[in-house]
Amino acid sequence: MEHIRDYNTLIRELLAGIAGGWSYGDVTGWLTSKSIKESELAQWFREQEVPLGTDADLRGQFEGLAGLGQGELAETAGQLIRSWESEIDDAETWFSRGYNLFGLGRYEEEIANYKQAIKIYPDYFQPWYYQGIALGYLGQTEESIASFERAIEIAPNFHAGWYGQGIELDNLGRFEDAVSNFNRAIEIEPNFYQAWFKRGFSLGNLNKFEEAVSNFNRAVEIEPNHSPSWHCRGLALGQIGRYEDAIYSFERAIEIDSDEPEIWRDRGFAQINLDRYEEAIFSYERYLNIQINDCNIWFLRGVLLKYIDKYEEAETSLDRAIQINPDFFEAWCERGLVCFFLARNQDSIASYDRAIELNADLHEAWFGKGLTLKTIGQYKNAIASYDRAIEIKPDYYEAWSNRGSALEAISKYKEAIANYDRAIEINPDFHLVWYNRGISLEHLGQYSEAIPNFERAIKLKPDDYQSLFRLGVALDNLGWYKEAIINLTLAIEIKPDFSDAWCSLGVVLENLGQYKEAIASYEQSIKLKPDNLYQVWANRGAAYGRFKGYQSQINAYYQALQEIQCNEHPDHWGFLYRDIGRRHYHEGNRDLENSEIYYNLALDGFYQILKTPACKKFPRLLLDVFIDISKVYLVQENVEAASHYHNQAFDIFTKLLNEKPTFEAKKYLQLEYYQLRRFDVDYFIIKNDPIRALEVAELDKNNCLTWLLSSLEENTISPKHAEMRQLLARSSATEQTAIIYWHYSPDTLTTFILTTGDIQPLIWKSHRATAAKQLEEWIEEWDKQYRNYGSKKDEGGKEDRSHHPWRINLAANLTQLQEILEIDGICAQLPSTLTHLILIPHGDLHRFPLHTLFLNSTKLLRLQSCTYLPSIQIGLNLQQRSTSTKSYTPLLSVEDPETHQDAMPFAQIESTIVRHLLQNHTHINSKSANLATVKNALKQPHASFHFTGHAAYNSRTPEASALSLTDEPLTAKQISQLNLSSYNLITLAACETAISGREKIDIEYVGLTSAFLQAGAANILSTLWQVDEIANAWFTIFFCQQLLAGKSPAVALTLTQRWMQSLTWRKLADWLAQLSQIPDLEIGIIDRLNARITNTLNAGGTIDLNQPTKYSHPYYWAAFTLTGEG
Repeated sequence: MEHIRDYNTLIRELLAGIAGGWSYGDVTGWLTSKSIKESELAQWFREQEVPLGTDADLRGQFEGLAGLGQGELAETAGQLIRSWESEIDDAETWFSRGYNLFGLGRYEEEIANYKQAIKIYPDYFQPWYYQGIALGYLGQTEESIASFERAIEIAPNFHAGWYGQGIELDNLGRFEDAVSNFNRAIEIEPNFYQAWFKRGFSLGNLNKFEEAVSNFNRAVEIEPNHSPSWHCRGLALGQIGRYEDAIYSFERAIEIDSDEPEIWRDRGFAQINLDRYEEAIFSYERYLNIQINDCNIWFLRGVLLKYIDKYEEAETSLDRAIQINPDFFEAWCERGLVCFFLARNQDSIASYDRAIELNADLHEAWFGKGLTLKTIGQYKNAIASYDRAIEIKPDYYEAWSNRGSALEAISKYKEAIANYDRAIEINPDFHLVWYNRGISLEHLGQYSEAIPNFERAIKLKPDDYQSLFRLGVALDNLGWYKEAIINLTLAIEIKPDFSDAWCSLGVVLENLGQYKEAIASYEQSIKLKPDNLYQVWANRGAAYGRFKGYQSQINAYYQALQEIQCNEHPDHWGFLYRDIGRRHYHEGNRDLENSEIYYNLALDGFYQILKTPACKKFPRLLLDVFIDISKVYLVQENVEAASHYHNQAFDIFTKLLNEKPTFEAKKYLQLEYYQLRRFDVDYFIIKNDPIRALEVAELDKNNCLTWLLSSLEENTISPKHAEMRQLLARSSATEQTAIIYWHYSPDTLTTFILTTGDIQPLIWKSHRATAAKQLEEWIEEWDKQYRNYGSKKDEGGKEDRSHHPWRINLAANLTQLQEILEIDGICAQLPSTLTHLILIPHGDLHRFPLHTLFLNSTKLLRLQSCTYLPSIQIGLNLQQRSTSTKSYTPLLSVEDPETHQDAMPFAQIESTIVRHLLQNHTHINSKSANLATVKNALKQPHASFHFTGHAAYNSRTPEASALSLTDEPLTAKQISQLNLSSYNLITLAACETAISGREKIDIEYVGLTSAFLQAGAANILSTLWQVDEIANAWFTIFFCQQLLAGKSPAVALTLTQRWMQSLTWRKLADWLAQLSQIPDLEIGIIDRLNARITNTLNAGGTIDLNQPTKYSHPYYWAAFTLTGEG
């Protein structure tokens, strides 16, 4: 090796000299100086493989040596050059033959020629390079890479070799290595745009899209007309969300090469991401002009056409995809949805079935099929489809949500809510499920609970006009009209053509007595949606009636009939004629002198419907009409005709009832047509059979209690007249009891009087229709004032409402009610020795303090107490309780549970003092008062239950009336299912159990009091409206003191109300001082009592301490009622 290194050094010196212009003499002189023989060095040359083919500089030096023309070294150099020239002539021939095949697709022949060239001359880099290209085309990637590797070894600065190998490395997925190759190519040739392009491509494969874009930018900078660079630049920009820039790139590529289909296709993808669906459709169509059989793009085109509501064209596109690929299950699934939008439900189901046949685990197809089945009313089958979708994809929150909607459609609202909860658990940001959950709560009448759901939907999607609309409706139902108007107006601002929102805005304005504005809203609703038809026209007519009276309402209805044609909408036309008849009828009840005229006009309207064949296809319409006709004939005392039409109505009702699949559905229909039962009461009164009339009225009451508080189909227990009289058994020589029993409908008001001295009930003989009409008008005015009163709060809810007309006029309004109900006349029928009165109201009469009308009567001076009962049967049930001495301990006290509603500061004073008075107690504080804790505590054998907090009556779903707890409410239905037979007293006075003026009782009052009685509790103290919190506390505490003094709950209530009526400022201060002396009372409570004493003395001192306090006003004491045994 040392010898070789010496020769290598000598050769370099020699060749450097030749390059410097040495002559032969210079060479021989150099040889002598180095002590080397010329023959020895020439022999060494002949033994080496001199790389003359790959090293042009070396070859030039050898040519210079040969050019000396003399000496053995010159001759040897010439021989080597001639030998190399003969070899290269043969290798080039083979290479040229291969190269001539390049691009013809004859890769194997091409490679064979390159191999011959390489065999002749292995260091010939060009055959290695082109062989690598050909192998790449044949997919022999590893061999291709090896061929490029040999080319690069021979010619390290051959940039194309690095480039070609980089392409094959990328094809093999070795992207990092490919990038390195392209780096080397660019290093050698910086303006090699193809290498920049391919480097960007490999970087894209490495998801380094920003770097990829930079490389594509350099490629098009070098070569602006390179379409693939623009194309791939667009793809990389799309990957980083720069869709506008991507589209620009695609369009530059299209300018250069508009016949490349993939560019059109990829431009379409970018346009989709910008929701530019019509532009994307155009791009896909240009693609399909070139690639006509691409089923995937036909499919995507169909999806986009669906997005822009071009369903027929979408179906055509999807059909083309299916024609190309009949097993394309995604296309079948999408076709199912398009057919659904085209209202071709059977085709929709068939398409989904085909998709499922091809792929039984396609959850989208099961979901879509469920949607279509739900639309055609096949709710159970829809639920089964959603079940299958959820089985395949348990976290499919859309399926859980739609399953809830299907359950909602069959009135299974609680189950629906459970499904919505599951969807929310999976995706709490799905705004639609919050909206749907709110709808189900509205169906349950739980408007307060519905509101946060709509608010959450709006927070997630601020332009969700549907949720704003439903929020407005919920607020309206709660009597929060100002807030309702704000939300409905917002919905209309977002969607000015939202007809339903305009209609609901009209309803709210009408509730506020703004009839002119309400009519304008209804008219805007009609203008926007003329086919909205009956309901909006009916609302408009009713508003005209309230605004301008009877004739204006009739005129409005007839105007509606000009717009609604019987041949097009016979049901809507019929319902309008029904309303016309009803308005005539009500006017007859009001105008007694001309009543027959109006009754006959009513009959004309009803018969107009019966004479129209098209109307006979609608059983609900016919049912209403037969009921209405029977009512008119009954008030005319045409009993035979009334019975005839009532029987026809009952036949239709029975048929409809039998068609209902579940007890729940049957129950709701029974409640909806509760008025059908009322006919029998009026019928038996006209037949002068008061016993049967009372028995029917009582049966209806007990039916309602059973239906509303039971989840099962139970037989109703209801007493006969003889059993009813047992409720009077408490009468004795010193105590006399009587019963006042009302039956109230929009048509008649009947008062039954039961006393110990009468064998059969006495019916108070006033004009019952007139009294009903007067009462209806009185209630409407009461509601109007009370609604306005309830809305008069500032944002903090602290506005002083003591001067509101409802408060100011309360005493006068109750006096007017006393006159309408003819209380003085009724009292005259009662024994003068009467000491206790049982009141059994009906319908809306439950909402008013009827007991105060009797207790203030001068005809009943010995009357000591009044109690309420939901029905006589419940009173009889209470008689079965033990008659031993009543105890009110141990006490269960639940103090102001923490909810989203305002805290009740004085509830703490009330609750604490009541606990100290009764001593033996269980206390649940505001943080611990959750449903489980309270229910478990109620199951324990306490003697009384004291609840301070919020509660609500639910008019739409009375069984959902509830006490508000920290987590979820305790409903009337849940209460009714408890055993509370040990409880002698339930005190709900400090909670907001009031019935708002928005909630008319169309069926019968079934609320918290009924639920507690059904559960076995003996007495319930509650309020009819929300009373001032301080007065509420004083009232309840004094009431408990009377109980501890040995008074019965009924007498204790009377004494407490009379105490509050006559209470002076001085007496109140003295009484508060006594409370502060209760042993072991907390310092904080004593301090608050002392503060109230100071406030009381200051307030009274400005007038006269011996003057009655403000609590003498009936607002503060008349609301308290006692329901139960007394």
